[in-house]
Amino acid sequence: MDVRTTIACLLATLLCQSALAERGYDRFRKLRVQADLYESLGRLQRSAETLIEAFEAFPDEAVLLEAASRLERLEKYQQSLLLLERYFTVSRSPAGRVTARESLKRVQSAINKTSAEVRITSDPKHAEICIGDDHERCEPSPVRTWLTAGEHTIRVQHPGLSTRTYVAKIEAGKHQSIRVRLQPHVPAGRLEVFSDVADAAVQVDGK
Repeated sequence: MDVRTTIACLLATLLCQSALAERGYDRFRKLRVQADLYESLGRLQRSAETLIEAFEAFPDEAVLLEAASRLERLEKYQQSLLLLERYFTVSRSPAGRVTARESLKRVQSAINKTSAEVRITSDPKHAEICIGDDHERCEPSPVRTWLTAGEHTIRVQHPGLSTRTYVAKIEAGKHQSIRVRLQPHVPAGRLEVFSDVADAAVQVDGK
């Protein structure tokens, strides 16, 4: 490939990337307008979701802060916290980071009044973790969640291994890390022993 061909290919690539970025920004602007409209209608949850869509279309970090703020107003503190943490991974704005830190303190304080952060890991990895008596909330480990103060049933299961059930006692504001190790499943059987001698003693494995 000669120099002219190389330059032509580079220019074509740049033009393509520019066109994609422009389309992304157009979608971003439309979603911003929709988000503001939802907010004016009092639909803050939908407004926050639309702002997140806008960020996916064009990575303007400021919309993450806006979305987190709207979720905080709805008292969806856990969702707000996760967005603020995501903001810190992409933010380059010193002023924005100051605002985000203040928001994070408020959100964490609100969560800690009634709940605590819980991290659950398993050995082996990717075991299914179910939280609650109904076990409807299940996801693969590791799991990071927030649980209200009190007792919560945690079930950990993996094909071929024995299922373990753990009752976690949660205190508001106190972080917990829970690690569950599963053991190989050993099928149980029934053994019947008969003897011609009355009252004979029977031992299994020396017991």
